[in-house]
Parts: sequence; C-alpha cells; structure tokens
Amino acid sequence: MGVGKVVEELEADKEMKEAGALRYGENTSRVERREVDEEERLLAALAYMLGPAAALSFYLLKPEDRFLRFHAIQSVICWLGGILAILVLVLGIVTVSLVPPAAVLFLAVLAYLAYHAERGEWERFPFIGEYAVENC
Repeated sequence: MGVGKVVEELEADKEMKEAGALRYGENTSRVERREVDEEERLLAALAYMLGPAAALSFYLLKPEDRFLRFHAIQSVICWLGGILAILVLVLGIVTVSLVPPAAVLFLAVLAYLAYHAERGEWERFPFIGEYAVENC
C-alpha cells in the first residue's frame, strides 16, 4: 500500500469521526456519511433515557432516519436486557443484594449511550450495536 493510499484512509477516518460515524476504525460502510442535526441527536438520547416505549415510538415515527433508528433499536434491546437481568437477580435468593449495583450499572450504561447519541455518535454497545447497525 502506497503512502498516498494511507493518507487517504486516514483522512476518510477523520471525516467519519467528525460526521459522527462509528468510532475506533470500525466498519463504516453501512453507516451514512452526513451531519446529524440537533433534533435527531436529542431524540436519540431521549430514546435511552425515556425507555423502550419512547424508543419504539421514535423508531416508528421517523422511519427514514437511520441514526435515530439505530439508537432506538439499541435502546430497546438494552432496556429489555437490563430489566431481564434485574428480574433474574430479584428472583434469586442469594443475589438480591446485587440488585442495587446492577441497577446503577444499568443506568450508567444508558447514560453513557445517551451522551454519545446526543453528541451525534454511532456508539455501539458490544453485541447489541452490531445488530442495531444491521437493522436500522
């Protein structure tokens, strides 16, 4: 690979990061290269903070917006997984003491994803993010 090709790839990566695309050299071929406006960023962040019902409504109300659909899908899966994990802990006699730390961790993950959504980034949660990118 020539020096010119390396420089082109570095510039393309920089453009993708500035446009709010995927981070850390991840595959960006399935993600739009466009600026994400303020309304899209706000709705994507609210999808994490307001719960799965809000995320589903955003998903259905804006079918043309891939950024919002990505975050809505990821939000719904995170919420369902978090609620399921907390229910499993509540139903276990020995693990009831783990419910408060699990709930705090769950809320921290949601806040982290909402923060990146508000910044216009395609932050992918492990495993869930791949599914969300493929289905947005």
